Amino acid sequence: ITVEGVVAPSNYSDVVTKLSSILTAGDDSFDIVHVDELLGVTYSTAGYLEPINEIIEAEKENYPEDVLERISKGADGNYYLLPQELNAMYFYVNKDVLEDSGAEIPTNQEEFLAAAKAMTKVHTYGYGASWSKGGQLFNDLIRWMYSFGGDMYDWTKPESKEALQFMYNMLYQDKVVSEAALGDTYDAMNQKIIDGKYGMAFQWGYLADVCGDKWEKSIEIAPMPVFATNQTLVAGWHMAVNKNSKKIDAAKEVLKVWASEEGQMCNLKMEGSSHAKVLSKPEAKEISRFGKA
Repeated sequence: ITVEGVVAPSNYSDVVTKLSSILTAGDDSFDIVHVDELLGVTYSTAGYLEPINEIIEAEKENYPEDVLERISKGADGNYYLLPQELNAMYFYVNKDVLEDSGAEIPTNQEEFLAAAKAMTKVHTYGYGASWSKGGQLFNDLIRWMYSFGGDMYDWTKPESKEALQFMYNMLYQDKVVSEAALGDTYDAMNQKIIDGKYGMAFQWGYLADVCGDKWEKSIEIAPMPVFATNQTLVAGWHMAVNKNSKKIDAAKEVLKVWASEEGQMCNLKMEGSSHAKVLSKPEAKEISRFGKA
């Protein structure tokens, strides 16, 4: 079986547009699709994906039960999504900007704001954000609500209001966030922290993939600072089979390999993994794209 990979758009909203237009039109351009929970559950509910029960059942004990039952399984009881990795919004720091400011890596709310102010200068902002409409603002808002103990579904809760007020203050009162954040995508934000225009940022794991030789030299993942909590946003990406594919059998054979321990060891290098046997291996830390970090 020969597999041809197609590079997805780097901007999430473009991914949504491209995949949604293909699947809703009944197009068979893609046999296997790579989707996050939001898209995966949406597509399986809409009937765009092929059940992969036999693939999940064969490796069921090696994947998080909660993910399989709440995300992979559809309302009809069939499994549609093969978990590929569990990702989080990590706390990234540009060490060059931090050292130049004389600040230390913050461990709590007070230290975070103090460090952000110290790093904010003529051409540098202490906190880098991507608050453009769509997924970027949505993700960061949820993460900040977690920090303050708020609830995305209850905006009357004092902690939810406090989180939103803190974001507002960083932008308009303390001015440690650039107004460009209101229109920036993740690509723009990533480049700015790489270039030393931002000192800190909360971002998904793929920022580590685009840092080049600055990874671990200038940019590193630091422990999550504790506000009311140190909770962060966690999400995952999955593989699924397009129901309209003319090569469903071949696509399922590919996913069988991908779901296995061997396949997930390979996936760990490129993306990550949530396969229990893979994550328990001593060499997993070295093989992971994050390396020793």
